[in-house]
Amino acid sequence: MQRDQRREEAAEAQRKDAFSERRAVYAKLNTAARQYTQELRNYLRMIADSELTEQGRDSLAGARQAFRDVYSDAQMILPDRVLDGAAIVNANLGEAYGMIRRLAAGTGSAGDGEAEETIDQLHRFCSVTLYDHVGDLRQLMREDLGISPPS
Repeated sequence: MQRDQRREEAAEAQRKDAFSERRAVYAKLNTAARQYTQELRNYLRMIADSELTEQGRDSLAGARQAFRDVYSDAQMILPDRVLDGAAIVNANLGEAYGMIRRLAAGTGSAGDGEAEETIDQLHRFCSVTLYDHVGDLRQLMREDLGISPPS
């Protein structure tokens, strides 16, 4: 009976540790995704203003790397439903990063009509599409933690 009690206590401690680890990874993933999205928008603003700086490039690169590191760790512990949401966020962040880098490389001035339209489209993508996907991921994580009811 004591052995069963000890096994039960050990299993409960393991569940609590796993929950704490998952919650910590969720918080880091949410923060990293939001920071990466913000840095994409900041970089886009620099392109629009024709004021790209090394600091801006470094900030974007740092946010990108931070997200990639957290996402890599999260892949090992996320339940499938949350991992699917994280994969969507990852893919969309990667798409936005590629678009913004191509725009920066091909734009001498944001003043021409075609570049303005591209800047506007990319701004909407970052402000609406990415924002929505990060929000959906946050909701999935909250549901998994039992904080929010399933939607």
